[in-house]
Amino acid sequence: MKTTAMKNTHSGQPTSHGERCMNAEAQKQQHDKEFMQAMNELVEKYGAFTDDDFFKVI
Repeated sequence: MKTTAMKNTHSGQPTSHGERCMNAEAQKQQHDKEFMQAMNELVEKYGAFTDDDFFKVI
């Protein structure tokens, strides 16, 4: 007997483990993308920052 996971159309919540993992991965990717955009804006506004001895910028 083969069973398949079905989505609950009323709640919109994923019901299978695979769907939950994909959703978590998509959220992580979105978070990473937002972080990179924020860092790019910071660098654009203030320039590069580092704790490197050569550049001596923070």
